[in-house]
Amino acid sequence: MPDGSTTLVANLSPFPNGGETVYAEVRAGLTLAEMLGERAAHSLDVRVGGYSVPRELWTKVRPKRGALIHVTLYPQGGKARKWLAIIVMVVVTILTYGAAAGWFGAAGTALGTAGSTAALALSVGISVVGSLLVNALIAPPTPKGLSGGDPFQQLASITGTSNQANPYGVIPCVVGTMRYFPPHAALPYTEISGDDQYLRMLLDLGYGDFDVSDIQIGGTDIASYQDVEYEITTTPTLFTQDIYEASVGIPLNDYGNTATRTTQTATTEISLDLVGPGGVFGVGAKNNTVTGTIGFNITYRATGSTGSWTPIGSASGLTLTNGLASTGGAGISLTSGARKVYRGGVRWKVPSGQYDVTVTRTTAKGIGFPGAIDTNSVSDQVAWSVLRSISPQNPSTTGTTKLAVRIKASDQLQGVIQNMSVLLAQKVPMWDKANQVWLAAAVTQNPAWLYAWLMTRCEAVIRRLPDSRLDLDGIADWADECAAKGLVCNFVMDSGRALGDVLRDVLAAGRASFGLRNGKYSAVRDLAQTVPVQMFTPSNSRGFSYARVFSDLPHALRVKFTNPEANYQQDMRMVYADGYTEANATRFEELDLRMVTDPDAAWKLGRYHLSVAYNRPNTYTLNADIENLVCERGDLVRVAHDITEWGQAWGRVKAVSGDGLTITLDGPVDLDSGTTYRLQVRKSDGSQAAQNVTTAAGSNLTTLTLAASTGAAVGDLWVLGAVSQGTADLIVRAVRPSDNLNAELTLVDAAPAVLTADSGTPPTFVSSITGQAWCAAPDAPDLTLAITPGPVNNGGVGGPHLIGSIPPGGGILRGGPGTYRISRIAAL
Repeated sequence: MPDGSTTLVANLSPFPNGGETVYAEVRAGLTLAEMLGERAAHSLDVRVGGYSVPRELWTKVRPKRGALIHVTLYPQGGKARKWLAIIVMVVVTILTYGAAAGWFGAAGTALGTAGSTAALALSVGISVVGSLLVNALIAPPTPKGLSGGDPFQQLASITGTSNQANPYGVIPCVVGTMRYFPPHAALPYTEISGDDQYLRMLLDLGYGDFDVSDIQIGGTDIASYQDVEYEITTTPTLFTQDIYEASVGIPLNDYGNTATRTTQTATTEISLDLVGPGGVFGVGAKNNTVTGTIGFNITYRATGSTGSWTPIGSASGLTLTNGLASTGGAGISLTSGARKVYRGGVRWKVPSGQYDVTVTRTTAKGIGFPGAIDTNSVSDQVAWSVLRSISPQNPSTTGTTKLAVRIKASDQLQGVIQNMSVLLAQKVPMWDKANQVWLAAAVTQNPAWLYAWLMTRCEAVIRRLPDSRLDLDGIADWADECAAKGLVCNFVMDSGRALGDVLRDVLAAGRASFGLRNGKYSAVRDLAQTVPVQMFTPSNSRGFSYARVFSDLPHALRVKFTNPEANYQQDMRMVYADGYTEANATRFEELDLRMVTDPDAAWKLGRYHLSVAYNRPNTYTLNADIENLVCERGDLVRVAHDITEWGQAWGRVKAVSGDGLTITLDGPVDLDSGTTYRLQVRKSDGSQAAQNVTTAAGSNLTTLTLAASTGAAVGDLWVLGAVSQGTADLIVRAVRPSDNLNAELTLVDAAPAVLTADSGTPPTFVSSITGQAWCAAPDAPDLTLAITPGPVNNGGVGGPHLIGSIPPGGGILRGGPGTYRISRIAAL
């Protein structure tokens, strides 16, 4: 809209199957009369910026860009009240199409039909996901990426794909059970031991008390590697120093070749490696190996000093490995005859400080190998590969659990390991409701127990709550529900997310939302309820209204979840609404449940949210005085109102007689012949009762006779209506307190179908990554067995043999198709 837009909010007469609260964007610069249309009803109250505009000024007032226009239609009977609804809906339709086209602009023109389809998909995605987040009692997780970055993608960049250094970053914390790539707690380094090189790593497993299992490098179990040591502890011994390893890579291949490098500050020990990539040896006349010696000088001094250099021979704690020896002063000798990669190390202690280190070769190329044919028969190319700066302090003081690893690098690794992953299972306590005690911490994926742990005991949370602030019994009931439905929650926290966002994801995985129960932190659940906590009518409420979200509902959800059978990669399953299948579904939307690691749990949550979108499109609001205090989020209430035609009349009981069978009302009512009426009563103790009315049809009746006593008393609230049109069952979605104990209540339809949408057995899930059905057993081998006709010599064993053949794709025997000797047959 070149002139900008104004927002028009129209509160239409909300009769059933009729008008709703409608929001529209209208072009700025139009008059109110042009916005509303010449056939707008005469009963409209139009306010611009909160000020009422009389009808005679509609042709003169032109709301500016960004202005807020409120239009209220009061019931006047007849069909006049429908005109505004028709006009506004036309505006909404035009706006929706225009907005979608504007979003895509030239791209839509270039794409043609495809562009139009994409615009529709975007419009649907915003309306449905947004409405669930705003209007649902149990909201789905916030779509990742809609609020300044995807926390899960941020997490994957640190712990999801490789081991990375994250200095001063967030310390990880596993929630539930998860495979992940822990970050470095200190920079890794290598060391030389004999002819072999070893890698030392210190990884931070994060906060908590957990079981560690299935340590892998890439996809290979760590036990498959040779000469591996590792420990899981808060006080590691395999990695106890702060070591900074700088790559040098300077060749020292001839006499006088020299290089100087500088250590880190606060260095107390220096280490360097000399490497001969082609081996260090000579070749004699008979192609025999000749051992030789190469000389080097190593000196050092404090950085910035102009004094003399200190020879390596006078250093304390001097250690030389693999054929290196001190020759006095600055000199060292390298003696070798190995026809393989040579690695030698030098290490010495220094007072704490920063140092310059110089290494110089003192032997010419090819010299020092007596017995070699000539200088061309000598392999003596040597390089200064690394310089290490070593400090004695503990490299990590977080107090979290570490994984320290020392692994042989020679002939096994290529560089520093970047793909070491672990399977961590967090242990959390669970509340014993029967005995009112905490049970010992144990591994669990139950969202309820993880929710309680995060708020009370998780070390990653700075401000934790005491147990007394939690509704532990209510959380225990929620845990039972999660267990019964198979709902799970597993993810890694280390993206610096707010605790509230983390808790919302855990709650969403358990089909719950944040709530308070009797002043204690609890979880609001969507439960089947038969006993309402309150009844509202125009006699004890005011300001009733309701709105409806209009959107093209999706036929199916693409539900993202984390698949442990695919090495904890993101997977997806389709969840269809009632009446839709793969054959006829055309509108899709995405639901992000990456904290869920079970496809059946993802299916159940997807079915629930689809059902909410289909069965709870309306949102109701009303204001009540002190009578709202009994209502909390998730409670069932009953509501009567003339706008929605719930109930026919209401008021207060004036008198009770005849053993409670005769009720005197505080106002007249009319009873039509042929209609069965029921009187519903909310008594002073909050309980409710209902009985059919036996009074004959008539007008202006103030006394009714009931089929049985309701137990009503003077002052109790009553509602009269036809049996099929009494009060409506609604669920409290929100309570917004105001002054003097008043509150605004937001309500949604009870819609019992929502609670059974996830019942039954979920369809079989076949992973799009592995191609396998969930938890499916491996294919059975298809073997063809036969007896050999005569003696054979197979592995030194003679005589007839039972042999088997496996066709391509026919089984799980390793080695593929071929003929296999059966060495042993056992009865199964």
